[in-house]
Amino acid sequence: MVWGGYLCYLAMDSTQCAVDVLNFTLVCTGLLAIIEFIGFISVYFVFIPSFMIQLRAAAKFT
Repeated sequence: MVWGGYLCYLAMDSTQCAVDVLNFTLVCTGLLAIIEFIGFISVYFVFIPSFMIQLRAAAKFT
């Protein structure tokens, strides 16, 4: 990622390419953060309640 931006910067020899690479990096980082956030929420609301239900069921058997 960084090397690609560096080579692009050398080839273009302008700040425009550096700005493009920076924007691309920011967009990718933002998308990753959103995906991680959605994954965390889905884990929190799906897996934890089912785990609690299993714990309650196990507690009833003992």
